[in-house]
Amino acid sequence: MTKQAARDRMRGLRKELSGRERESRDQAIRENVLKFLAEQRKLWLFSFVSYGTEPDTCGIIRHVLAEGKRKVAVPRVEGREMEFYRITFMDELQPGYQGIPEPVTAECVRAEDGVMLLPGLAFDLEKNRVGYGGGFYDRYLEKCNMKLLTTVGIAYDFQIVDRINTEPFDCRVQWMITDKRTF
Repeated sequence: MTKQAARDRMRGLRKELSGRERESRDQAIRENVLKFLAEQRKLWLFSFVSYGTEPDTCGIIRHVLAEGKRKVAVPRVEGREMEFYRITFMDELQPGYQGIPEPVTAECVRAEDGVMLLPGLAFDLEKNRVGYGGGFYDRYLEKCNMKLLTTVGIAYDFQIVDRINTEPFDCRVQWMITDKRTF
């Protein structure tokens, strides 16, 4: 499947979810992510802040902040680059790049010793990821020490396809968590 075909198809499928179905799937993803995090011995959670029809990560972030066992950082876009900033409360977020909630805090942190939750429109069984086309995560992950970071794609299960055509600069995730499975 081409990247553009995957983007178009998944945008449509996500829009078709009813409120009740979305809520149920989001709860299942949240439970699966929290179970996964409980098994990890990482100091940080680096998470995208969900927007639009993306699977909800705000509930995950709130839970991790309330629990207090891990530090949390979320991305802010700066030009063509993205950096992560520590947050301690959800009210430290304001609409930023394309209306996506971003941190207004000043403590920029490097993604190390953590679990990073990545958004995507589609993923395949080999854990290839199709994002929105900006390349922010691919550029960011190129600079990271991947021995210290666990990358996890977050998606509704129907966003997993057999195969996606990728390019050399596309970064795979190490794990996938959906409403139905972790692999």
